[in-house]
Amino acid sequence: MEYCVIGKEYIDYVSSRTNKQVKGYNLHLTFEKEKCEGLAVLNVFVSEEIGREININDQVELFYNQYGRVIKVITL
Repeated sequence: MEYCVIGKEYIDYVSSRTNKQVKGYNLHLTFEKEKCEGLAVLNVFVSEEIGREININDQVELFYNQYGRVIKVITL
C-alpha cells in the first residue's frame, strides 16, 4: 500500500518497561482507503536509521516483520 508522509516526529526516551534508550521517528502518513471520503491517516514508529532517510511529501511503502514492527520503508 502506498502512503504519503505528512509529518515526521523525532522520539528519544528511556523505556520504563525495559530501561533501554529508544530513538526513532513517528511517521504521520495519509492513504486512500476504500469506503472513506477523503484520506485516512496512520501513525507508525520507525527506527532512527530508517526515519533519517524519509522526507515530508515522500510516497512510501511499508514492510513489517512478524511482530508488526516496521522494518523497511521504500520511497516510491
